[in-house]
Amino acid sequence: MDEGQLKGLTVRVIAEDAEGSGFFVANGTILTCAHVVKALTLGTRPKIIWNGSPYEAEVVSQERSSGEEGTGPLRDTAVLRVAFSTHPRAEVDSACET
Repeated sequence: MDEGQLKGLTVRVIAEDAEGSGFFVANGTILTCAHVVKALTLGTRPKIIWNGSPYEAEVVSQERSSGEEGTGPLRDTAVLRVAFSTHPRAEVDSACET
C-alpha cells in the first residue's frame, strides 16, 4: 500500500475536546481508539474528517481495559459507523493474534 492509498482510508476523529485518528475497516465502518470517544457527552456524536470533508459518525461499540496484570492485554478500541460506504478500506486479517 502506498502513501496515497493509506491517506485515503485514514480519518481524523473529533469527539468534543478529544481528537485522534481512525481508519476504514469495512464499508461505513471505522476503527479508532476508545480513549478518543470515551468522554463524549450523552447523545453527542463524534465527527470525522475524511478527504477534507466533515461527516457525523455514530459510536457502535467500544472496549477499554487497563491491561493490568492478570486482566489480559490493553484494549482501547472503538468502532464508529458513518452513513456512506464509497471509500477504500484496510484489510484486517481475522487470523491475527495479539
